[in-house]
Amino acid sequence: MNQKKSKGFTLIEAMITVAIIGILASVAAPLYVGYVQKTSRSDATAALLNMSNEQEQRSMRLNAPYTDDEALIGGVNTSNGYYTLEVSTLTATGYTLTATAVTTGPQAGDNDGVLDCRAISITSAGQKTPPDCWVQ
Repeated sequence: MNQKKSKGFTLIEAMITVAIIGILASVAAPLYVGYVQKTSRSDATAALLNMSNEQEQRSMRLNAPYTDDEALIGGVNTSNGYYTLEVSTLTATGYTLTATAVTTGPQAGDNDGVLDCRAISITSAGQKTPPDCWVQ
């Protein structure tokens, strides 16, 4: 018997392929967003470390107390604009620097219910909070 071979895909094969792609995309998209947020935290951690370094250098160089003037110690925004920087606590002997995610930026959703990295801080004693947000 002479059977003619068909070329191409059947509708069922095409539907199965689309379903598999949809399942993969639904798993990959949240993982990708989480990965991007985790790597973007380095924008905040680097800026906070730089501000802390500037605080210490300025204090030693001028033999002066710490300052709350963000412009003197690194600016008010991170280099990528994902976080706003501030001197949240200032005393004669210490400070706390905080980077807060911009509410309209990509880091605003950096909260998976367990780890909230929308606000990252460092103190003059080097205490980093939340600690897990500093791990890259």
